[in-house]
Amino acid sequence: WTFPQRQLLPGEYLLVFASGKDRAPDEGDLHVNFKLETGGEYLGLFGPNAPRQAVSELAPAYPPQRTNLAWGRTETGIPGYLATPTPGESNAASEVLEGVVAEVSPSHPRGFYGGGFSLELTCPTENASIYYTLDGSEPTEGDGTLYAGAIDITDSPSTPVRMVRAAAYRRGQLPSTATTWSYIFPERVLSQPRNPPGFPASWPGTAADYEMDPQVINARDNRALGLRALMSLPAISIVGGMDDLFSSSRGVIVHPSSAGPAWEREVTAELILPDGDEGFLVSCGIRVQGGSSTNGWKSKKTSYRLAFRGDYGQSKLRYDFFPGSPVDRFDNLVLDAHLNLTFTHPSHDQRVRSQYVRDMFVSDLQLATGSLAPRSRLCSVFLNGLFWGVFDVHERPDNGYCEEHLGGDKAEWDILRHNGGQVVDGNSASWNAMMSLARANLGTLANYEALQGQLDVLDIADYMLVNFYTGNDDWPHHNWYAGRRRIPGGVFRFFSWDAEHVLKDVNVNRVGVNNNNTPAEVFSRLRQSPEWRLLFADRVHQHFFNGGPMYVNPSERNWNPEQPGDNRPAQIYMRRADEINMPMVLEAARWGDVRREPPYTREGEWSAELNWLLRTWFPNRSARVLQQLRSARLYPTLAAPEFSQHGGEVPQGFALAMELPGGAEGAIYYTTDGSDPRAYGTGGLSASAAVYDGPVRITTNTAVRARALSDETWSALNAADFSVPAAWS
Repeated sequence: WTFPQRQLLPGEYLLVFASGKDRAPDEGDLHVNFKLETGGEYLGLFGPNAPRQAVSELAPAYPPQRTNLAWGRTETGIPGYLATPTPGESNAASEVLEGVVAEVSPSHPRGFYGGGFSLELTCPTENASIYYTLDGSEPTEGDGTLYAGAIDITDSPSTPVRMVRAAAYRRGQLPSTATTWSYIFPERVLSQPRNPPGFPASWPGTAADYEMDPQVINARDNRALGLRALMSLPAISIVGGMDDLFSSSRGVIVHPSSAGPAWEREVTAELILPDGDEGFLVSCGIRVQGGSSTNGWKSKKTSYRLAFRGDYGQSKLRYDFFPGSPVDRFDNLVLDAHLNLTFTHPSHDQRVRSQYVRDMFVSDLQLATGSLAPRSRLCSVFLNGLFWGVFDVHERPDNGYCEEHLGGDKAEWDILRHNGGQVVDGNSASWNAMMSLARANLGTLANYEALQGQLDVLDIADYMLVNFYTGNDDWPHHNWYAGRRRIPGGVFRFFSWDAEHVLKDVNVNRVGVNNNNTPAEVFSRLRQSPEWRLLFADRVHQHFFNGGPMYVNPSERNWNPEQPGDNRPAQIYMRRADEINMPMVLEAARWGDVRREPPYTREGEWSAELNWLLRTWFPNRSARVLQQLRSARLYPTLAAPEFSQHGGEVPQGFALAMELPGGAEGAIYYTTDGSDPRAYGTGGLSASAAVYDGPVRITTNTAVRARALSDETWSALNAADFSVPAAWS
C-alpha cells in the first residue's frame, strides 16, 4: 500500500487505519488495503526508491495484539505493550508493560460430567491475580470475581452446563487472554427448565422457549436414549455476554431478523468431544444466518454463522473438523438449524416430513459424484449453558472455502449465490462473461469450446444431475453458490446450498427447469451441443449404473442394510439418518412442541417419513429420473455395453467379456488406453478404437472404455479400470 502525498510539520503525527478499505485521499483518514492479524505477522515501512527497501520493519512478526491495548515504541525507542494507547500523539508518557501474564489453567478439562466438583484455577505467573465469571461475560478486574479458592461447580437442576471464564492480571504486565471452560451435565440437559435463571422470560415479539419437554423425555426409553444421544455427538458450546446474546436491545439470538456486521457479537466457541479427545477453543463472531427463516420468528430455532477473523483472534479456525476432508482451515462455519421440513416450520404438512438431514444428503451426493460441496457434521449446540438443539454444522462455499479447497488466494475468487447478480466475494464480471459465451449458439463446436474456458462442464453436469435426482423444487431461482478463480483458465463450479425441499415427490421432474441467469439457464443452453449432450449422458451412466452414487438394483424394492450397495443413494442417506436417529429424541424434546401439543417425535413423524423414503422414494427414484432423461434426449435409448466384471482386481490374463443388454442391436467399440472410442468433434471412430469380437485379455493394469454404435447413434460411455497384481518370483 502506497502513501499519498502528505506533508508533516514538526511534531505532527499521521494516523493510518489497517481496515482493508484502501483509501488514500489527499486529505482525511487513511486506510490501507489490508488488515492486521491479531496473532501477529510481518509489517514493514518501505522507502520510495527502487529497489524498495524496508526503512523499518517488524520481522518476522509483531507480537499478538489485544483489543484496546497498544504495542509500539516509546520516544526513546523502547518497544513493547503500552499501558496507555495514544493514537495521533507522542508515546512519551506511555509505560511499557514488562511482558504477558500466562494463561489460567483449570483442574478439570472442559467436557461431560456426571456430577459436581470443585474447580481450582492456577496461573504460572508469580503474584498474578485471577478473575473469573460464571455468566459468560468477559472476566476483567472491574467485572470479574477475584479468585480466592476452589469454585463449586454444582450439578444444579436449573443449570445443564456450567461456564467458567477466567483471565489473570498483574500490574505492569499485559493480562492473559481470557479462556473458557464449559462443563456439561447430561442428566441436567434432559431436565432443562422452562424458566432458567438469568435468561429473559420473553423474547422481543414472541414467548421465550428453553424447556426440554418432559412428555418426550419421559416417554418409553427416551431418557436412556437421550443420554446416549448426547454422548454420540460432538458438542459446540457458544459462550458470550448475556446482553450480547439475549438482551432485548442488542441480543443477537433474540433478534433473528437483524442482519449484517452490526449484528455480529464476539463469543467463544468450544468443541467438546464425548470421547475426551481434544476439541478446540476459539474466539469468534456469531451472527444469525439465513433468508426467510429469520423473518418475524418464522422459526424459533434459527441458524447461526461463526466467523473466524483476526478481529477476534485467529484469522481462521485451524482444526480437522470434518473427518475425511483435506481441509482443516475455515473462515466460517454455519450452525444450520434448517427451516423447511422440520418440527418448527409453520406448516404442519412440512413438520410431519421432518428428517433434518436432507440438505446434508444432497451435499454428500454431490461429493459422491466426485464434485465439490460443503461438508457437514452433526453437533449438539449449547448457547450460554442451555441446550439449543441438534445442528448441521457445515462449510460456507465463499472465497475462503474456495481458497482452501481449490487453491489460490481468496482475493482472487469471484463468488455468487442465488442469482447471477448477487455477489458474495469479488465481482460479477467473470460471471457475465461466462453467461455471454453460454448464450452464443453452442451447437457450434467452437462456441462450446470457448465456453469451456470459463465453465467446468463436467462439474455442472454432476451438479445438475444431483438436483434432478433429489427433485429440488426450491431451486435454482435461489439456493446455489458458484465460484471461479480470477486467473487465466479459471472456470466456474457450482456448490449445493440449502437443499431442503428435496426427496418429497418420487415422480417430480426438474429436467426442464430453466431460470434466467442461473446454472439452469447454462444447462439448457448446453443442450444445444451434441458433444455436451453425450458428455452429460456419460455422467448419467457413471452415476446411475455399476454401483454409482445413484445406482439402484432393479430387483431391490426396499432398503436392505445387508446389501446396501444395491441401493447406493439410500446407503448414502442412511449414514446421516443413523447419525441423527438417537439425537432426534433431543431435537423433539427441545423443539417438537413449538407448533403442537403433544409434540412431534422421533418415534412418530420422523420414523414414519424415514420408512416412506426407504420403501418408496429410494427404490423408485433412480428409474424415474432415468426415464425423464431419456425422454428429454439427455440419455440415449441405445444401451451402453456391459462388462462381465466392472473393473477392480483381476488375475493375469483375465478374459473381459462385453455385451449389449436386453437384446440391443449395434456394434461395441472399445479402447484399452483410457481414451474414448468415439472421436471428439466428428462423431466417428477414434484411431485407438477396436471393434469387440470376443473377450479382451487383461494382462496389466488397464483402463477400458467402451460404447455401442448403431447407425449414427452412440451409446453412453462405459468405463472401468482393472488392476493386475504384480507377479513375484
